[in-house]
Parts: sequence; structure tokens; C-alpha cells
Amino acid sequence: MSTGLNIQGETHDNTEDSCTALKLYRKYLELYQEGGNHYVTKVLYEVYDKGFQLNWKVPDLDAR
Repeated sequence: MSTGLNIQGETHDNTEDSCTALKLYRKYLELYQEGGNHYVTKVLYEVYDKGFQLNWKVPDLDAR
């Protein structure tokens, strides 16, 4: 699952944080509608697995 957002930039912005939190909540609602709590849990495990594989480093999207 990807939001397509780069929220790990060089600066910290409370407004950006709030907007990102809202987008994540909307993504949660979308996933919940698709398959309920079990599906949300499955997707979260996939996200955690990917994070572990990448050592919790955000890949450089511009390098692709």
C-alpha cells in the first residue's frame, strides 16, 4: 500500500502532518469498506513487512 506521498522530507510542517493524517484515515476507511477489519490488519502487516525489508528507510523515489 502506498499513499504516493513523500512525508519524510527535509522540513517539518504541522499542516502537512494534519493533511497526511486525514489522508491515512481516508485510506483506512477505504480499506475497511473493501474487506473489514481483517483486511485492514492484512494490509498493515504488509506495510510493516515492507518497512522491515527496507530497514524503515524511505526509498528515493526520484532515483527510479
